[in-house]
Amino acid sequence: MDSDASDFFRFAKVIEGCRFVAIRSCPEFESDSLSLLQKLYRKPVIPVGLLPAEANDGERDESWDLLKQWLDKKTENSVLYVALGFEARVSGRGLVWVGWAPQKRIMAHPSIGGFLTHCGWSSVTEALGSGRVLILFPGACSDQGLMARLLVGKQVGLEIPRNEQDGSFTSDSVSESIRRVMVEEEGEQLKRNAWAMKEIFGNVQLQNKYLDEFTRVLESELVLTKST
Repeated sequence: MDSDASDFFRFAKVIEGCRFVAIRSCPEFESDSLSLLQKLYRKPVIPVGLLPAEANDGERDESWDLLKQWLDKKTENSVLYVALGFEARVSGRGLVWVGWAPQKRIMAHPSIGGFLTHCGWSSVTEALGSGRVLILFPGACSDQGLMARLLVGKQVGLEIPRNEQDGSFTSDSVSESIRRVMVEEEGEQLKRNAWAMKEIFGNVQLQNKYLDEFTRVLESELVLTKST
């Protein structure tokens, strides 16, 4: 934990000292990346699946009841869901929900036509689990920028352009990106690609299979540790 040890150095030492690496993904989505990691790390890379959230469709939720009433009044694919708060600017033109929101249920509603996201992996998996196209606005930390580039490469979303030098952006670049995805013809193919991802991200049985396999790996490692 020396202060002069970089995070990259710490990460490399952890990888060097472990028996295998577990990653929240699956080969159906990024087989090439998983294969590359295995070559780079020179040890097994085990996908644990995308860990989709449980539906909880049968549970009564007053917040969802109110949101559903609002969404039910909108036409199909007409609503942009934004997981950031712009309370003053949206006033009178949309619905601002402060606090926790039943995101998985919102995303599954037919009125949702797109999702503007900071590119957190949990939010992305929930969106693609419902086949929603992404408008990518990555934050400044963790792996969010890399996730945005990956999703652009998969052609399931569009990244809001920024100045490459300082990361700045304009309101025009945000609105233009939203228009390209939600309104213009360019967005139709992105929507089709995102919808096709439901077969992977929304397939709970497939994802649980990887989790079961990972459990067996852990059990075998436990036996090996005890025996040595």
